[in-house]
Amino acid sequence: MLLGQEEGAPYPRIVSFGKEDNDDLRFAIGNVDDYDDLVIERVRGMGMGAGNEIFDTCEWAGRLYEMGLAWKGVQNVYLVSRAKVKSILGGRNDSALRARCIEILGPPGTKPAPGPTYGIIADCWQALALGLAHLRREEN
Repeated sequence: MLLGQEEGAPYPRIVSFGKEDNDDLRFAIGNVDDYDDLVIERVRGMGMGAGNEIFDTCEWAGRLYEMGLAWKGVQNVYLVSRAKVKSILGGRNDSALRARCIEILGPPGTKPAPGPTYGIIADCWQALALGLAHLRREEN
């Protein structure tokens, strides 16, 4: 999820989004020209058992974090937990976070009349919530 904030605009705009392979994302971070912030979801235990997918996610979050710190095109790198995202945006679960994103940016709309969140599906809503929470945190 790539968000852009125009000078003086009340809300950010979605520049690009999508589900990317981790290696492709790592390549993209290494070839960035100039981003202000790289925000990565910090994985936290939630009292449930964790499978291999969770551990893989932790490893990739660490790799991406290290790349962001090392690359001169990224000014700041942040790890933000889902709990922090929920507390900043005021959502209790993923559907509430999706609703909050729509409330902030606008409805998806339709194919003939796409809205600002048109085409966002699945995990991309959580990535959008992460970015919006980070921007809200920066404001305060």
